[in-house]
Amino acid sequence: MGVLVIVGVWVFGSLQLSVVSLDTFIGVSVTLLSVIFMVIIGWQVINAIQVREEMGKMESRLKFLNDIVQDLAKNDKLHSMEANNLQSAICQMNADSYMKQGLYVEAFAFYTFSLNFAIEGDTPNQSNNIKQMQLALNHINAKPTIPQTELFNQIKYYSEKIRHTVSYKNCLSGLFEETVAAFWQKMTSLGCETNKHE
Repeated sequence: MGVLVIVGVWVFGSLQLSVVSLDTFIGVSVTLLSVIFMVIIGWQVINAIQVREEMGKMESRLKFLNDIVQDLAKNDKLHSMEANNLQSAICQMNADSYMKQGLYVEAFAFYTFSLNFAIEGDTPNQSNNIKQMQLALNHINAKPTIPQTELFNQIKYYSEKIRHTVSYKNCLSGLFEETVAAFWQKMTSLGCETNKHE
């Protein structure tokens, strides 16, 4: 812009004053500057409009991406619940199989595992799992056939997981703790080493 003003001054300065008067020179300079300012302001307005449009597009894309993320989170939660329910059913079938074989300690363990996955999968009627644990407990009359330490560690591990759930805090704590305490007492009465597991 400064270059244009200098060129204008040089051109008009080279003309004879008889042809171009001082008023004409000032008028042309002011007009030229006005046109330049108008072009600059117009350009800024156009840029502002384009920036606003781009921001609007970006906001709509961001909303679209947020919607996708929320849908993915819902689907992930749904798939996770389905996986936990499936795992609960598998543990339940193993427990039922052990019950038929008369391996009641193992059945108790798998009913405990099934309860944990049922809670994580938000399966209804979780107290039924504890009733099955109690049923297995009532039939226990011998030590487990598989290594005790490993089995007892698994029971303790899943019992701790259950204790940190909302279902446990809301409704299962009393029945669950009574059942687990009775299990460890029975194991002790059968001569199993339970001190480090209880």
